[in-house]
Amino acid sequence: MALPATNNYMKQPQGNLTVFRQKRNTQDQGKTHKPSPLFEFLYSTSGAVVARTVLSPVQRIQFILQTQHELLRTRQLNRTFAGFNKCLDRVYKREGLVGLWRGNILGCVYTTATCVYKTFAANGIVHELNEVFDSERIARKQKVILSCSIADCVFNLLSYPVLYGQIRLAADLRKKDGSYRFRGIADVYRKTLSEGIRGVYRGLPVACYGTLVYYIVCFYGLELSKYLEIITFSNAQEFESIFYFSPIVTLGRIFQYPLNTLSHRMMVTSCTQYKYKHFPQALFRMVRTEEFFRNLMAGFLVNFACGIATVAVFSWYMKDLRKIHKYWSKL
Repeated sequence: MALPATNNYMKQPQGNLTVFRQKRNTQDQGKTHKPSPLFEFLYSTSGAVVARTVLSPVQRIQFILQTQHELLRTRQLNRTFAGFNKCLDRVYKREGLVGLWRGNILGCVYTTATCVYKTFAANGIVHELNEVFDSERIARKQKVILSCSIADCVFNLLSYPVLYGQIRLAADLRKKDGSYRFRGIADVYRKTLSEGIRGVYRGLPVACYGTLVYYIVCFYGLELSKYLEIITFSNAQEFESIFYFSPIVTLGRIFQYPLNTLSHRMMVTSCTQYKYKHFPQALFRMVRTEEFFRNLMAGFLVNFACGIATVAVFSWYMKDLRKIHKYWSKL
């Protein structure tokens, strides 16, 4: 009589163990495979670089349209372009298909630096600056605007030479004899540094003013729309993807774009005899001799369309992130 009792005693834990294993397998199947922060950073950065490379021809045309009046004044152009199609046709006929990607290497470097800054440095810098400006005299919105603007200005100070090299190569059009003003990346910096470090940073203050204007418009507009609490900068890429289509952020881009145009136009006067000493000189010259508003906003529609296309390409690239990570984790 003791033997059957022993057999039942031995079978009972096995049944419980089988049920436990089934529940565990069911739980494992229901779990979501969340990618690690490093994997997300590497994949999102590669996605941003792919989007920048795909849309590099459009961005080069935008840079040329922004700076064409300075190129005309420095005798790199015979006449200005009537629009996007004329400029694209001229570049394609003289430089070929590969010429549309001139300056893309530095553009990818700048994009990678931007992703690194937003992922690792933006949160800490903004937090520290908020503590610096922690005063009863400074309102919360003003403190956030100052913190974000100073953080972006520090990034502009470090990354501005890369942006300078990209724009100089993009705005360097091939002449009729087949030659360029700059033979490559090293030639850009060699010729520019011959006049000192000031040539590389020409136009930097205007870019910083544009950053300040952008944050002022965005934060005050979002406050009026009762969306200010959303801007936490916990996920900079999510901020860019969500709010790029917002009318308020678009308005901020509109106010920032003329200052970016002025900064880019000051860039291309380095290594020439028509240098601008400061941005008021460039601004007053544009007011006196050109169609002021039209030339400051030259290429804005191209820039806006390029931004929307960048988000679309980036979203298409990132849609299978978790599937790839799930497959990779099984290897």
